[in-house]
Amino acid sequence: MKYLNRTLLAGITLWCWIRYPLPTLHTLRRARRLPCAGLPVTGNDKFFWRKIFDHDPRFVIVSDKLACKEWVAARVPELSIASVLWKGTDPSRIPDALLRHNAVFKANHGCGTNHLIHQGHYDRRHVEQLGSRWMSQGHGRRHHEWGYFGITRQLFLEEMIAPDTGGPDELKIYTFGSRVVRLVHISGRFQNMRANVWYFDQAGQAIRSGERAAVAPPSSTQPLPPAIDEALAIARKLGQEFDHVRVDLLWDGERLWFGELTLYNQAGHFPGRLGTHKDSPLTQHWTVLDSSFFRRQLSGWRNWYRHALQRELT
Repeated sequence: MKYLNRTLLAGITLWCWIRYPLPTLHTLRRARRLPCAGLPVTGNDKFFWRKIFDHDPRFVIVSDKLACKEWVAARVPELSIASVLWKGTDPSRIPDALLRHNAVFKANHGCGTNHLIHQGHYDRRHVEQLGSRWMSQGHGRRHHEWGYFGITRQLFLEEMIAPDTGGPDELKIYTFGSRVVRLVHISGRFQNMRANVWYFDQAGQAIRSGERAAVAPPSSTQPLPPAIDEALAIARKLGQEFDHVRVDLLWDGERLWFGELTLYNQAGHFPGRLGTHKDSPLTQHWTVLDSSFFRRQLSGWRNWYRHALQRELT
């Protein structure tokens, strides 16, 4: 029985490589090994598996930057969320009056689609060109980030948080169910950017790590924000519904704000040993058995595969 189980899982892995060659090659290039999709072991394997098999309808909601605001507000009503000043599909219809203040121009369906407008300094033509380009481009196809596929594309203008302080601190909190495992604290986003990595012991105590974050060098003197306990509680509340999600919060010096929820860290990749080693804390705490794949109705070979994978992981 065990031999047949392993044969089925190996066959599923081979099928994934053939059926999804581009995301397979992207994973190979970044992780320097082919993804074991049939029996996901490492963090990067689990991201690849999520893209192919875990098509939770909520992924589309939380990947949509507009829909996610409402989803989060319903669960954590006390959390501040930046106001939407305008939304639509045609950037030429943005009122000039809204562009004469601090604002952030965004697209709801992509990554890296943020354009800052400080104190009304903007180029109308550039804003419209950006918006038109964003509307013409999908997101997630290259790395097969399934959660983005079903988003109805929109542009929106959002209030800017802490425009006079060089921007808020960012807290990127890695949750696995209701457990927080890793945090990246980014400060000085628009000035002298620094990023510290923190982990948490069994008692929930924060431990500064010597690991260098991907976005910036560390600061040995930068403490966590005073609202860190509140931030962690919010992250646990939002994270408890998923096997893994990164909860991004902002700290303006006075209160916490919602940033976004990220299902595909770095397009589905944990950097370095975090994503490629079985003993990585991110790998060890991510249990795909907690995903929606093991709760929803399935038929045919996917149902057989689910039972085989469940037998192997339990």
